[in-house]
Amino acid sequence: MSTLCLPRIVDLRVTGACMLRCPFCFGPPHEYPEAADPAFLDLFPKLRALGVEGLVFTGGEPLLFAPLPEWLRIAKSQGFITILSTNGLLLEDKLPALAPYLDWVGLPIDGDSPDVVSSMRPRSPSSYLGILLGLLHLLRTKHPSLRTKVQTVVSRLNMESIRGIPRLLAEAGAPTTWKMTQVACESEASNNWKLLRIGPMDFYRVTRTAAREADRFGLSWAVFPRRKRNRRYLFIQPTGEVTVVAGGRERSIGNALTDLEQVARAWTGLVTPSSMSRRTWLTAKRAGVEAKGLA
Repeated sequence: MSTLCLPRIVDLRVTGACMLRCPFCFGPPHEYPEAADPAFLDLFPKLRALGVEGLVFTGGEPLLFAPLPEWLRIAKSQGFITILSTNGLLLEDKLPALAPYLDWVGLPIDGDSPDVVSSMRPRSPSSYLGILLGLLHLLRTKHPSLRTKVQTVVSRLNMESIRGIPRLLAEAGAPTTWKMTQVACESEASNNWKLLRIGPMDFYRVTRTAAREADRFGLSWAVFPRRKRNRRYLFIQPTGEVTVVAGGRERSIGNALTDLEQVARAWTGLVTPSSMSRRTWLTAKRAGVEAKGLA
């Protein structure tokens, strides 16, 4: 018998709203309501009891969610590692109120030039790349205790432009880690797949070159191919619905607000050895998944 579990890190999508309309977005539909149900805060200690150690506050754009500072404060008071994944456009003004309750800040940088960044995020301002690099400098100089992650979603649109990112990061203030992620065919990306798709050979080719550049500048980096998304992510939507990545797609496993035990049972079933190859099980275990008695 396995003990019910949830992953070590859970993504809490507090809103679907976002000022950008990125063609590769894998967040919830933009018309989703905010996470307005007060039962969400009652959910936090239940997640801790099921082994969740960290919460990623994401969206949509989580900085559009007015209760975010209070939610972060409560999460921090209950011992969670707190992570903010944001597009950065509202971060500078809001950071003083958020920083005391944050451990990590994640920002996107999609290429080494404004034109490439604009192709990946068509509604972003022309100064977007400069804004993001300025935020990295601000975080490094004014909030040195905060750890930072820069994520680059690698697609056909920007794959030849990621080699120059390490130099920009080193000049702005090197993040704690730089993660290169292969674009996934989920949510909005499924509507733009022909435009975005990049195969594994091209992905490894361009990330290998970029990683060498990162080494040259002394940056910590990680490469995350699309196949590794399977059975590693659990998303709580603004409605309380819980989705996981399995078989290359997000699928629902229940609602955390109405039946968290069912959600935990479904997740445990997904990550136990009987439901996967030993190689996948070991990968999940290294990612922080706990299924006691089955190792």
